[in-house]
Amino acid sequence: DNRRIQLRDTGDSQRAYQGDVMKAPQILSGFQDLLPGDMIARNKVMSMIRSVFESHGFEPIETPSLEYYETLTGKEGGESEMLMYDFTDHGDRHVGLIYDLTVPISRVMATYQDIPKPFKRYQIQRVYRAERPQKGRFREFYQCDVDIFGTASPLSDAEIVSILSDSLVGMGFKDFNVLVNHRGVMQGIMRTCGVPKETLKESIVIVDKLDKIGPDGVARELEAKGVPSAGKIVEMISVQGDAGVVIPTLKGMLSGDEEAVQALDNIKQIIELAGAMNAKVKFDPSLARGQSYYTGPVFEARLETPKIGSVAGGGRYDNLIGIFSGNQVCATGASLGIDRIMAAMREIGMISDTKTIAKVQICHFGEGSTPLALECAKTIRESGVPCDLYCGDGDIRKQIKYASKKGVPYIAIIGEDEAKSSTVLIKNMETGEQEKVEFSKLGGVASQLA
Repeated sequence: DNRRIQLRDTGDSQRAYQGDVMKAPQILSGFQDLLPGDMIARNKVMSMIRSVFESHGFEPIETPSLEYYETLTGKEGGESEMLMYDFTDHGDRHVGLIYDLTVPISRVMATYQDIPKPFKRYQIQRVYRAERPQKGRFREFYQCDVDIFGTASPLSDAEIVSILSDSLVGMGFKDFNVLVNHRGVMQGIMRTCGVPKETLKESIVIVDKLDKIGPDGVARELEAKGVPSAGKIVEMISVQGDAGVVIPTLKGMLSGDEEAVQALDNIKQIIELAGAMNAKVKFDPSLARGQSYYTGPVFEARLETPKIGSVAGGGRYDNLIGIFSGNQVCATGASLGIDRIMAAMREIGMISDTKTIAKVQICHFGEGSTPLALECAKTIRESGVPCDLYCGDGDIRKQIKYASKKGVPYIAIIGEDEAKSSTVLIKNMETGEQEKVEFSKLGGVASQLA
């Protein structure tokens, strides 16, 4: 509420001031400044992801960062409340910052019911979670969501799996898997092992921790909650190997549960269809995905090198939109966590230390050099090469030092002699090589510098 926000502000003020002396400003824990070196790499990755989405025919949308509190909490109850930054605004409306993009797109689909279906949508936007920060996980971060609405076909699930795989391949990752499971399989395991219906949801959340706490940890937590046959549950979710072996094995173990058997057949279809699209996909019966709104297949992309874990996840959520609109709309999709992906790329040296998008900086000095420098910048930019025209005060040494500090690969020097002869001196900042270029030939030379 407002009182809580005011107390937080007071605390921040007390930390920022000491007596009458203001301390250096601090950034909130779990948030980050993204300077040019970060944003250049980030924009390249998001552009690549966007190109994969669009290559599959998905359309872009955007939704507000603020939604009504009841919109954001109505589907997940206490779980979403723990994740959410919420407050009462000046109009006495209880609102919250979006913590994912699934609930907002469900509201959109309920609002605009005449959108042609199947509807393929993607959305790249910041979301906010009031949770403990950790490596590669922040309180403010980008999500890249991709969804298909209006069809229950396994082909739509397979296409989401294919997009996750294509995106990671396009970014340069080699050691990863897109894992697939089905809520029907997980629930069938729980039913077969005698888990009561009232503890089913909580038990699945515990199973979802397998990669963090290991099989023994899962068994201990299940036993602590009074779940029967915890060891048998761990045995069944730990069956690993080729889907052609694992699926028949689990069919035998779950033969008395028709819903689970049908779910295994659904997984088999999805894996075959995704494989036909060259997706790197693997069946993992331990995959749970904690959100309760998933109704069928669930997906998760995990990096093995570096061992950073999940960088994308999703699944089928056929009931969520109907809660908003009263009309059932099938839906399947996934979200890529761009910050965890960026953290992984930095860890294994996939991101170059590029601090500027400029390929050429024009250094100009002396009487009569400015008009030629302006014309030079125009010519280079028209050739498709990003060009920085130095606009500060300073002699040639200061300008070159500035270019070196920014990491610009080439400089174009225009002094009095160059201005008189209509030439430009191009210097390679890495090798020190330089050549004098006639201004009439500058466009052709510049296009080779990109």
